[in-house]
This record gives sequence, C-alpha cells and structure tokens, in this order.
Amino acid sequence: MMDEFYEKIKFKLREVLGGLHKSEWSTHAQELDENYSLLQSKVDGMRAKYANPGMKGKSVPSYTNPPKGHSRYHEVNGNLEMKSEYISIYDPIKEWWRDFESELSRENFIVLIRDEPIENIFVSHLYYACMSFELGSSVINEDEQVAFEAFIQASELFDKCLGMLWFKSYLENKNKLSIVRGDSGKKGGVKKAEIYKVIQSELIELIYAKAPEEGWRSKTAAVDYVLDSLWTFVERKKLDGFYVKNIEALRDRVFQWSVKIEAVRNAFNAKVTRVSKKSKVVADSLNKSKTP
Repeated sequence: MMDEFYEKIKFKLREVLGGLHKSEWSTHAQELDENYSLLQSKVDGMRAKYANPGMKGKSVPSYTNPPKGHSRYHEVNGNLEMKSEYISIYDPIKEWWRDFESELSRENFIVLIRDEPIENIFVSHLYYACMSFELGSSVINEDEQVAFEAFIQASELFDKCLGMLWFKSYLENKNKLSIVRGDSGKKGGVKKAEIYKVIQSELIELIYAKAPEEGWRSKTAAVDYVLDSLWTFVERKKLDGFYVKNIEALRDRVFQWSVKIEAVRNAFNAKVTRVSKKSKVVADSLNKSKTP
C-alpha cells in the first residue's frame, strides 16, 4: 500500500509541475526544478537536527493528542502536572514531524488571513507539499506511521495546488471567451472548442469545491452531484442550445471529458476514491497504532 501511495504522490507532483510549465507561473516550476536538491538537503539537515543525542531518554509531551475535551494536565497538590498517559520518551522522527506539522499549519494559515494573492498561496502550499513528501520518503523505513501522515499531508497539498492551477486556467479561459465573443462577428462565431474549455474549467472547479472530505465513491456519484450546478453555469453563460442541447447531453459530454481530457480526468482521479478492502485494512491498522 505504501509503495502505491508513494507513486501516486509522485504522479501528482509531476502533474503540478506540468501544469506550472504551461502557465504564467512557469518561473516557479523552473525554480523548483533548479532547487529541488536544495530542498532535499534541507530535509536531511532537519533530520540531523532532531537526532540529538542529548535528548535520548528524555520525557516529552505525548505524540498522541488527548481526546476532544480532555487535557494533558491535572492538578497535583496544587501544582499543574502532565498526566502520565500523556508523557512519551523523546523520539527524533515523531518530534520532527510534530514541529514540522505545526509550522506548516501556521505558515499556510498566515498567507490565507493576510489575503495574499493566489500565486503566493500556491507557492506556500507547493513548498510544504514537497517538504512533506520528502520528509515522508526520508523516514519510511524507520517510522511508517509518520511517513503515512506526511504522505497524506503532501497529497492534500498537491491537490490544492492542482485546484489553484486549474482555477487560474478557468479565469484565463473565461477572459479568452470574452475576447472570442467580442470578435465573433468578425470571425463568424465562437469556436466550439473554446466554449468547451470554459465549461471544462468550471467543471474542474466544481469537482474540487463540492467534493466531500473523503471523496466520492464513484465517478457517477461525482457527476450526478455537480451536474445541476454545471448546467446552471452553462445556462447563465448562454452556452446552451448549439453547444450543449440539454442537461442530459451535458452529462454525456462530462463522462467523455472524464476519459479524453487530461485536466478533467485528473480532477476526477483526485476526488473519486475507490478504496480496496486490503487498503482499508492497512489504513485501519495504522490508525489504531495512534492509540496510546
């Protein structure tokens, strides 16, 4: 399962880089290509930092969070002390992951509350996606649980990066549509391919915006869920009639795109989960290992 998960995330990284190279943000792809070895060196440096001989055998707060509504501390003879069940022995890998996860949450939250441009948010998410992936790869043979959590984090961040890239593509296509429509009298009408790209971009945005946290169980379920919203978009933009006759025709077209159009296919792949029984057993086993 872990090898399959690893390859899936590598594929997402390649998808992000491929989309970047084709966008106005292509300089970030070049920077990542040129500096990825430096990023890997940074991960190695962080690993060495937490392998601190002086911390060996020391007590630290547990690496398992208490249940909601419970505290790590209680009062003993008027003093606030940590409960024994929430004390662990220092583990360099778990300590590293805890500090990194905290940094990741803090930094990505900061760029959001500052109302940063989407490009800055994208760069932050891409950096921490790559770092999470490299961290997980670095510890996979020593702590599979931490590697699994790091891979999950990387996967989620790469999905968000892909969503931002596709949203940017949607805006660009939307602007192109306005230009094409403005020139339609000169050129004898709007090209169907241009119209389809606009609808596809809206479809991709809806897939990411409306997907449940755990993803859809099938492509059909995903299509049925977003179809009404997509048809409303088609009608509002006055793209119905010649280009898409009715909602059923649109449904058939979406299924065709989900196979033939790479960006649409990738969006469905990212948000439609087909969990095998074997994978579920492994995931449940890993989750149980979190319980102290």
